[in-house]
Amino acid sequence: MVLTKMRLEEVLVRGLLKQFRYRIALHPDNRVTIIAGPNGYGKTTLLKLVDFFYRSDYEALRNSPFDVLELSFSGGIRLVISRQTQVSSEESGEGGTPSHPQIVCELYTGATLLHRDEVKGSRRRTVRHETLQAYLPFMAPIGPDLWQDGRTGEVL
Repeated sequence: MVLTKMRLEEVLVRGLLKQFRYRIALHPDNRVTIIAGPNGYGKTTLLKLVDFFYRSDYEALRNSPFDVLELSFSGGIRLVISRQTQVSSEESGEGGTPSHPQIVCELYTGATLLHRDEVKGSRRRTVRHETLQAYLPFMAPIGPDLWQDGRTGEVL
């Protein structure tokens, strides 16, 4: 089996700023993708969402204006991050307010769900070592927030 470098190929966001849905194909061959649009259409917010994911900043994701962020990687790997607000029974009455949003992360290969994780509370959360090594055994921790791809030596 030949292992290849996993690259982000596409970003899909729904409910951005409560009104926009974008699908952006990234161009790995020339490594440049231009995102253009009028002011206020969510270009910067979209890029911040991707940055928050890569930095494992779930608190920032929780407080961002989106419903679903889907990141598609080479090799058919897809990560779906959804921001969900639940209303408890005592809050569901008239004048109730929804609870603090939670983040749900689902990892897929094709249509098969590999892993699901609910990030609750307000603390910053990183991927568990066991989870990452179970699905990406070639990744090795080299620091508190750093991982190294054993196939390529790339540090993430």
